[in-house]
Amino acid sequence: MTFAAGSKLTSIGYSAFYNCDSLIEIELPAGVTSLGTSAFTGCAALTKVIVPEGVQRIENSTFYQCSKLATVSLPAGLTFIGEYAFYGCDALTTIDIPASVTSIGAYAFVSCDSLQKVVIPQGVQVIETYTFSSCVALTEVVIPASVTSIGSNAFSNCRALAEIVIPASVTSIGSGVFSYCTALTTIYYGGTAQAWEAVQVEGDKVTLTNMVYYYSESAPTATGNYWHFDMDGAPVKWE
Repeated sequence: MTFAAGSKLTSIGYSAFYNCDSLIEIELPAGVTSLGTSAFTGCAALTKVIVPEGVQRIENSTFYQCSKLATVSLPAGLTFIGEYAFYGCDALTTIDIPASVTSIGAYAFVSCDSLQKVVIPQGVQVIETYTFSSCVALTEVVIPASVTSIGSNAFSNCRALAEIVIPASVTSIGSGVFSYCTALTTIYYGGTAQAWEAVQVEGDKVTLTNMVYYYSESAPTATGNYWHFDMDGAPVKWE
């Protein structure tokens, strides 16, 4: 089933299409500026959504358990992605989060089983609790220098994640942030060993420290684990 909304529509209300499990596609007119909480929760057959320009917020649980949702287009000007917004969107392989986004809620992308890469926009300061937990195909995460805190279990059970860059701006890391990340071997930290010592880590900091490499723009003369960016902007270890 396809739903084409009228051109005068400006708002999709709370739970408007809740559990419409035969809805495959929806055309939202350009005038829509608001999507209510749980607007498309449980639309298990929905495959594609283009969110119109003018929408600034994806509210809590908007696309919760839209398990076949493979394509999402988010507008420039979006500032907020709520809690559980894309929880259980199993078919979502990639998502372009606009640079305007400054807040991503807890549990927002939990169990997006096919999601492979996430670029968190500059301006986001906190990666909340369980935000990307159980994204089992996730191999690449870009964390901007604006982030100061990573919440507990934010990347837990991301079993394909082998390495990650944590910027020097991060001052606190919650418990279990990489628990059950069975492939994770390397944490590229953007600061010095002294700066890492000052980072507050809940739980087992020793386990994380054993995976940490410290940033050095030039070849280090001291012994230890160091890294830098190569000419393509990828992190590489100094050998």
